[in-house]
Amino acid sequence: MNLQPEFHFRRFEIKYLTDEDTAENIKKDLMPYLKHDPFADQEAKEYEVRSVYYDSPGYFYYQETLDGYNSRKKIRVRCYRTGGQIKDNAFLEIKRKEGVIVVKDRIRLNLEELRQFQKTDTLLDSGRSFSSKEENFIKEYEFERVIRALSPKILVTYTREPYAGVYDEGLRVTFDRNIKAAQNDNLFYDGGDMERIHPGEVVVEIKFRRGLPVYMGETIKKFSMIRVPFSKYRKGVEETRAIPGSFPGITRGFETVSYI
Repeated sequence: MNLQPEFHFRRFEIKYLTDEDTAENIKKDLMPYLKHDPFADQEAKEYEVRSVYYDSPGYFYYQETLDGYNSRKKIRVRCYRTGGQIKDNAFLEIKRKEGVIVVKDRIRLNLEELRQFQKTDTLLDSGRSFSSKEENFIKEYEFERVIRALSPKILVTYTREPYAGVYDEGLRVTFDRNIKAAQNDNLFYDGGDMERIHPGEVVVEIKFRRGLPVYMGETIKKFSMIRVPFSKYRKGVEETRAIPGSFPGITRGFETVSYI
């Protein structure tokens, strides 16, 4: 089995917000078609995701999300933790969204490279050699960093319970809980001042590269699941009141899913 992280993703992503009981029932309904993700802790079947999001002084990327632009972008640095230990690999990511289609590129960083990046916000002085694809990625990041004066704004953490498709390559179903955010630029920060986002609720996310499997559509109908454009970064900005005029609120723009 190849467990090497991919540089490039292009896939559909749809999200649902539900309560714990419904999330457990959805999982039970889908388990004949799913298997535990090999990247997760093999006992707990989960891992912690930790992301620091970058934005301009005027929060350009947040405003794109708030205004509902169909085409938008996020830049973040991300690592994972299992059993209380940070995994060796972290990533600098550029995530582009076109409706429900997500295109994501990322460069893998070891922990020393990650610490250096957190100090400088650039890879230009890393001394590392990059592939041509990675060099193009760095050029895009540096363009955004300079033209928008990017800096780290919001730390978002959550626990992810991930599954992969048994019969459908590229299918992933994840259950995200305990989402928290803080105005902090340290990916390893664990302070007690982090704000909770939708406590007691679960973000169910379905990711696929081609058509939505029939059994997945049947589960969506069975549990009357309603798609919601849920952005953890936007919620983090609002819950931490990072900018004037942002405030905790109810997710807007609910849509019925159009894949069934």
